[in-house]
Amino acid sequence: MCTGCGRRLPVGHVVCLACGTNISTGAQTATNIKLNRPKPVRATPASIGIGAAISAGAAFGALALWFMVSRASGEPSLVMTVVVGLLAGIGMLIPIRGSGRLATGLIASGCAASAMLIGLLAFDPGEAPETFTYMWYSGGYAPETIEVENLGEDEYGVASALWLALGCCTAFAFGGSNPDPDAEEEVAA
Repeated sequence: MCTGCGRRLPVGHVVCLACGTNISTGAQTATNIKLNRPKPVRATPASIGIGAAISAGAAFGALALWFMVSRASGEPSLVMTVVVGLLAGIGMLIPIRGSGRLATGLIASGCAASAMLIGLLAFDPGEAPETFTYMWYSGGYAPETIEVENLGEDEYGVASALWLALGCCTAFAFGGSNPDPDAEEEVAA
């Protein structure tokens, strides 16, 4: 039994690992427990520069995907701004290996914003009709028409700005994320 804390010691042990007491001399020492976790890689200026290049490449690659989706659907797909932001943020994290900071989030957000602005400017909503007419059949064979108002130019601009902000926030969240900021701390008992 440990004379310092009263815990049961395995046979042959002289030092208690719980309190650090040497049971043969009575002296007490500090116990330093080190967790076996890999240290995160610190972001260097070179890795941040490489991350910015990969982030820009990923953002413009997602912009090409956005163009393909929008051309296939015939109208700009504003939801793709989130994909642009997501890929820009992930592209920033690749070389810095998850040690993102405020600066890396801002860089990823800037790369995503530049790609999204090009995407939004490339697609002109044009003269949208004021209403869409939908024909559907309810119960019988007589068609019913429903008219739904379309987004006008002002509403399209507001929707574009909101989707742009959401895409930038997504890029910032991923590009600036740091999943384990306290990995280097040691726990002392």
